[in-house]
Amino acid sequence: MLEIRDLRLIADLAAHGSIVRVARMQGVTQPTLSRNLAAIESRLGAPLFDRKRRGLWPTDICRAILASSTDILTRLASLNSTIAELRGGQDSALRVAAAPYPLETVLVQAAAEFTAQHPETQLQIVACTPIEAQRMLHERRVDLAIADISELDTPEAFVATPLLRHPILFFARPGHPLLTLKRRPELGEILAHPVIAPSYLTTRISLPVAKAREEARRVGGHAAFPAVVLEPVATALAMAMHADLLAAATVPPAVKAVEAGHLRAVAWFEPWFTVNFGILALRGRRQSAVSQALVRLLTQADEALFDESIELQPNVLATAVKKPATIGRRLNPAVEKR
Repeated sequence: MLEIRDLRLIADLAAHGSIVRVARMQGVTQPTLSRNLAAIESRLGAPLFDRKRRGLWPTDICRAILASSTDILTRLASLNSTIAELRGGQDSALRVAAAPYPLETVLVQAAAEFTAQHPETQLQIVACTPIEAQRMLHERRVDLAIADISELDTPEAFVATPLLRHPILFFARPGHPLLTLKRRPELGEILAHPVIAPSYLTTRISLPVAKAREEARRVGGHAAFPAVVLEPVATALAMAMHADLLAAATVPPAVKAVEAGHLRAVAWFEPWFTVNFGILALRGRRQSAVSQALVRLLTQADEALFDESIELQPNVLATAVKKPATIGRRLNPAVEKR
């Protein structure tokens, strides 16, 4: 009568007490989640939650299901891991969900070091949006998630290791109009040109960008923002090499293109224009030794790459400050005061 996805949904609703919150966490609409819950209750012939003003409260039937479902889900995760090991011949596997910016800024280097130090462990990396990374971790489909932590649905559900706030720059091909200016451009001038950016912009980024976009529209700037919505940072940088498109990216993924002369950084940066990601683990879930090893390697790579970024762009990043990411809640996001 109950399927695994039903057990996961019931567990999430019981843990968070809100259909709205779980819908956001899972990346679905509230009506869809409500229909899924109603379908489960219809099959069982009884309600699972009492709907109260302060949220959802488990009924006796729901508590009975929860008493067994935790063990079922844990054993299933263990079984899946065992099957993966037997199919691939590995002694173990470590699953990581990563958003594009942390994936291409720090995880690339840390992963190379990890595979050299832990040849017995298969590292499985899933590239996804920050919201998807949170959801996969909640559903125990991955062991770690690396994503923006300024707007978490349920920060109390995670153990977070903040990484450094790497600067974001705009990269353009040589000959781009912005690179011919003899002065530092304003953000409104930059955003008057077509920009490639990911789909997920946090509040602390979107608010000042929206204000600058008003200035760009007054001078007849490019109508669409972003002009291109694209998740992979490397692909965005490759596109910027061949057209008057600006790629918003951290420095590490752009190093080779800059050193080869294919891209240059626009001479603009503000301390608020940074990534804000961290390493997330599920609270209450024991982390393996290899998981802890990857976290250490990520923090080491993070430190080294931040310093290298400043060395590679000393003039543009003269005002950059080495600070850890700030944890925030979706309803109370981490917005830096300016």
